[in-house]
Amino acid sequence: MSDASAKGMERPARATLLLAGLAVLTLYSFLRGQSVFLQPAGTIYYVVDYSNGFVRRALIGQLYMLFYTRAEAAQAWATTLVMHRLTSFLVLAGVMCWFWAEVWQRRQFAADRLILLYALFAVSQFYPTLAATTTYLDSYVFLLMLAAFALAARGKYVLATCLVAIGPLIHELVVVLSVPLLLMLIWRHGLRGLRRPDVAVLCLTPFVVALLAFHFETTHAVALQMQRAPIPPDWRAEMAQWQFGNTFRGDFAMMLHKLSQHPIRAIATMLAFLLPTIAMLAVAVPAMKRRSAALLTLAALSPLGTLLVAWDLSRLVVITQFAAILSILFMATSGENRVPAASMAPTSRRAGWGFVAALAMLPLIYGYFDHAVIFGNGVMENMPGLSRPMLKVDAVLRATIGGSGT
Repeated sequence: MSDASAKGMERPARATLLLAGLAVLTLYSFLRGQSVFLQPAGTIYYVVDYSNGFVRRALIGQLYMLFYTRAEAAQAWATTLVMHRLTSFLVLAGVMCWFWAEVWQRRQFAADRLILLYALFAVSQFYPTLAATTTYLDSYVFLLMLAAFALAARGKYVLATCLVAIGPLIHELVVVLSVPLLLMLIWRHGLRGLRRPDVAVLCLTPFVVALLAFHFETTHAVALQMQRAPIPPDWRAEMAQWQFGNTFRGDFAMMLHKLSQHPIRAIATMLAFLLPTIAMLAVAVPAMKRRSAALLTLAALSPLGTLLVAWDLSRLVVITQFAAILSILFMATSGENRVPAASMAPTSRRAGWGFVAALAMLPLIYGYFDHAVIFGNGVMENMPGLSRPMLKVDAVLRATIGGSGT
């Protein structure tokens, strides 16, 4: 057998082993945060609808109410666990298939920079956090935005616009990932390119729909829905205020208060959750031109702006890792402006994979601005060696040990 034939047979084998290894790494990361418990704060989303008027974040509930009545809330909530796993695995599979398509298209498996970028993303806190937030609407939002990014990367702007138009009706978190998409469109077309009708509509749609959703929601509709919701009576006012009645002004004022209480600890904690994102940028940026590097950095870090109006600290910071990988894949799909696949220096490569190994061994930490918990074997434990009161477990969380968490 000739050397050329042997190499031709060796390539698919190496590709299969690499793909299998990365798939195992991804699944391991997700399963670290896997929970079979319902997150109480998100259960309300599945038992509200539009029957009393327009309510923000009620689209998924409206779909659930087509199959269940409020008297069957237990069955509906059981279905949410199944749908959460399904949509989460679709996110996992979608990101990996897109990544693998790029590696395969390069026809070289020494594309170590892109492979290391994926590994850093896979072992970050993003997948464990997604797995743990069982009743939140994050998995629907991430799946929708993954599809929107993939379509936009291939120039299918009309289809991408349809998806981002639906997103704010599920949850306004879609806007957080619409900013990186906007920056990627600027990267591709330049500022002048935003004048193109199809590009302009895609950029504006999620923001306009989100604003309309806030404008047309009525407190009367929310109050009626809370009265009909099969939740404890003492929860209803809290759910009405914090899940449907919150405003940008009120949330901004609360976050300024929280940030001002312990600003150094807040920044330090944010940086701790941000380390995988920083590592991804450190790997990607040296292979790019200045303009591309600047826009990728802005796209990856832009979700941090959410912390000005929301206090789910780690859940929001880890979205930077998702924004980073989506933006990198968007760039890699864009024809002649591909992210270079040039091999890294051996020292940098070893350091990068060492960091991957370190991240893979960290426990899942779910942090708010007031407290935080570690998920391990279904049990929440106190956080050793981290600053307090920023990262303390309060009495409410202690009472839920053995449960699902926050």
